[in-house]
Amino acid sequence: MASALRQEEQYLPILTCSLCLKTLKRPRVLPCGHTYCCSCLQSHINDKLVKREAADDTFPCPVCRAETSLSSSAADGARWAYSFPINKMVVSLLDKTTVAGIEANCQVCCKRGRTTSASSYCNECNKYLCDTCREYHDDLRIICQNSVHRLNTGIDSKSVNPNISFVEMCPKHVEERIKLFCIDHSTLCCSTCGFLNHMKCDNINTLDGMIKEFNVQMKSEKIGTYLKDLENQLKHIKTTVKRNVECIQREKDAILHELRTLTSSLNAKLQKIENDLTCCLEQMYTVEDINFELLGGKIDSLITAIESDHAQIDLVKTYGSEPQKVIVLHTMEQNLNRYFSSISEFQEDIKNVSFKFEVDKIFTSLLNACNGIGTVRVTRLKSKLPPCPTRDLLAHTNVVKTS
Repeated sequence: MASALRQEEQYLPILTCSLCLKTLKRPRVLPCGHTYCCSCLQSHINDKLVKREAADDTFPCPVCRAETSLSSSAADGARWAYSFPINKMVVSLLDKTTVAGIEANCQVCCKRGRTTSASSYCNECNKYLCDTCREYHDDLRIICQNSVHRLNTGIDSKSVNPNISFVEMCPKHVEERIKLFCIDHSTLCCSTCGFLNHMKCDNINTLDGMIKEFNVQMKSEKIGTYLKDLENQLKHIKTTVKRNVECIQREKDAILHELRTLTSSLNAKLQKIENDLTCCLEQMYTVEDINFELLGGKIDSLITAIESDHAQIDLVKTYGSEPQKVIVLHTMEQNLNRYFSSISEFQEDIKNVSFKFEVDKIFTSLLNACNGIGTVRVTRLKSKLPPCPTRDLLAHTNVVKTS
């Protein structure tokens, strides 16, 4: 039981939606590798696309801001999120079955214009099957016999981990697996991508062929170190923000105390001045507090994404095949530069905010003539945060792109 709880905690970042910060429901994965609840992703897409005046078929990933194109088949705006593939790795971790809890129809029947509820899933073919199609599938695809599982049916715990599905499908052609690597463009691609975009390339290798050249152990350790450094940096930024919030809270309280002490000697005429200044201060504090809260939310989302990437590396190192390791580590490499960019922007945006209350020098002598007791000023100074770790080192690494 204790080991099961530790394992659940280990994979918690992978199972958490970076938008709602809750356990993923009907998880959908974007080409950049980040996964969100289907409903959360749909709301994000609606917010970014539906409200735009200009027509656009792309939207940014909520965490890494990588531009993502909508599938040409996703014509129904209410179901944009459904055009992205289900993250079966997350589902298998959530329910201890390959595709438990996913509302799916038989993909073979769908191609024939029929809608039939799926009852099984084939890990090898990456397809949902109804009972009828599974019978034909079992007869025709002998090699898939051990890869087909009933939906909502528990799998022996000893066989769960080997069946965890990692994302190895082409982001542009979701029904095709990544099989090729274009050395000229440093790009992973499926057979269709290779035919359409890399026919003239001189150096194209199979994914299996690249395994020998791809040092999984070294890259996993290197990326793991980068992710840990980024995580520590974000936690340091979060601590700095929290301390600043506590500081301005104390300063706000001190200013309010001084303000009330001064106004205690005034008559009813000055009561309005006190109310106005108090309101102004509260508004200033609210603005700063909201800004810090929004920034904290972005930091939490990025930390969750980084923890998720780190957990995925541990997971694929333990249970993934060599091609899966290449794909997962390649995706992590792509995410690193986005993380560095996001953290750099956080550091540029963060200011040391403080409140100062300046009492009017002529207040005591011109009590009846003055128009105000003082002014509350907000000071924003650039935080003295350490530079983003290992950023220069990453600039010299070979980042692999996905076609």
